[in-house]
Amino acid sequence: MLASVIADPKTNVPRLVSEPDDPLRHALLFCGISLAITFAAQAPLLADGQDFTATAGALLMVKLFEVLLFNAILVMIFKLIGGTGTFEQTLTASLYISSPVYLFVIFAQIIGVGLLAGGDPQIALSWRYGVLDYASPQWATFATTYPTEAYGLTILAPITFSVVIAWFIYCWSIYRELHNLTRWRSLLAYLLAFVLFLGVGYLRVLVVRGLGAGAALGIN
Repeated sequence: MLASVIADPKTNVPRLVSEPDDPLRHALLFCGISLAITFAAQAPLLADGQDFTATAGALLMVKLFEVLLFNAILVMIFKLIGGTGTFEQTLTASLYISSPVYLFVIFAQIIGVGLLAGGDPQIALSWRYGVLDYASPQWATFATTYPTEAYGLTILAPITFSVVIAWFIYCWSIYRELHNLTRWRSLLAYLLAFVLFLGVGYLRVLVVRGLGAGAALGIN
């Protein structure tokens, strides 16, 4: 199923959303398998003393909350501009759209951590959680000592960001069709949703840091 969603999301996601046999349950299973794969892949990144089951369980609740929150507000945006789709349809589509890109981002992060950790594990951890200061003496020393790794990171980060943005732009027409929107109304919804995505992402960072009492949890 993952291959079909990635190969042709504009055809296969609407087909999966319109399945007569409980499409939301199938989407939740699809998303759950994606989360299980990424959580297992990140298990070696846990700090000493961290319990995998407890950490994964806590972050699963965070992800459930952010998905429900994002889609609830997303449906409100669509309704305000004349959308006709339901919350269940929107949530089902979002689970199929976001799961592949989540897999991609996590494995890109693992590659980035691998590039940096050989030189400085603390630099690697700071980068992974978005708090790396590229103007700091620590990064300057790292870039001088490990120029190949530093250059690899400067390539990996923008590629990852570009792929994520391109994927959501490409898949956005799925929402437009689900909600029967014109292209201009769909564009307005996308701009509002992008701001919403940044806000939910920032809220997630605060919640995750709170769960770890200010420390990185090891799983994203």
